[in-house]
Amino acid sequence: MHNVRTTFQPDKPIEIGDAEYEDLQRQGLLVEDGKATKKKSTPDDNKDGGDAGTEK
Repeated sequence: MHNVRTTFQPDKPIEIGDAEYEDLQRQGLLVEDGKATKKKSTPDDNKDGGDAGTEK
């Protein structure tokens, strides 16, 4: 048995068997440990040079 989180409900761990695990993993529907569910901002996301929100 595998305790996993899916992209459907990433906050809710579920227990699944080997066959289900392989199917969900193959389809890219498992949330891997350490991955955030929200998109993190990258330097490319800041169009103004990366210092948005800072006072000068």
